[in-house]
Amino acid sequence: MAALKEEKANNMPRRSGDSRQGSSRRGDAKRGDARGKRDRENEFSERKTRVTEKITEIDFRDLNLLRKFVTPHGKIMPSRLTGISAKQQRKIAQAIQRARVMGLMP
Repeated sequence: MAALKEEKANNMPRRSGDSRQGSSRRGDAKRGDARGKRDRENEFSERKTRVTEKITEIDFRDLNLLRKFVTPHGKIMPSRLTGISAKQQRKIAQAIQRARVMGLMP
């Protein structure tokens, strides 16, 4: 009889406040779905690029240089991913903003 009740309870839809085993607000991160921390790190490791060449002059008209510091979505990459100093990052950000105002970059 008890086994029949358990079977019925397992087949019933869960309510939002139900605290039965297996219900997790984070989804299935514990089981290794795409929401896990390891998967998020792999997602960012594909984009991780360090600029190895020396930057001597930063100009808003130098689009080849500025594109190295912008993601495919058009966002300015943080300096921890590009590997440049804070001073250079501020100059890069200013140059990208000027190029956007001029209509040279998205």
